[in-house]
Amino acid sequence: MKLKPETIQTEGSKLQSIIENLKSAALEKDELIAQLRHQLSVLRVARFGRKTEKYSEGQLGLFDEAELDVSDKEPESEEETVVVKNKAKNPGRKPLPKSYPLLKTLLN
Repeated sequence: MKLKPETIQTEGSKLQSIIENLKSAALEKDELIAQLRHQLSVLRVARFGRKTEKYSEGQLGLFDEAELDVSDKEPESEEETVVVKNKAKNPGRKPLPKSYPLLKTLLN
């Protein structure tokens, strides 16, 4: 089967446009998959991760941006702040009423 050159050019341009559309659709899907994987990992850590306030490796990058923002601003004077904690007396358990009988039991 022989094709004319004009037919090959028009078919070729149609195929090129289809290929470009498929490439852009694949890139969009790859970005969506990456976003969903990141969201899934964040939710897994929130649901099944440590419940303590320890830093994970993923959190350490968060503080780098904050330090950069602070370094751009004027340096603040460093003052020591003293915090005094009042130690409240722990009352413990309330004593039993005097009306309750006291029984002494010796175990061997």
